[in-house]
Amino acid sequence: MQKLIKQLQTEYNGIWRIEPEEKNLVIFADEDTLWRILEDLRDIYNMEFEAGSAEEHYIRILL
Repeated sequence: MQKLIKQLQTEYNGIWRIEPEEKNLVIFADEDTLWRILEDLRDIYNMEFEAGSAEEHYIRILL
């Protein structure tokens, strides 16, 4: 999981923070960055995308 966190932080400058969960990573970032992550990794990982206007934008990567 740490390797993936470092890779994401290196490749995507728009990430604000990454919160590891038991079997997930929650990535908070600007909407454009989240869409790029979704497009780049959707064939590798299952993901939940949240971009509601009242909440912070995030993707939860299910590991």
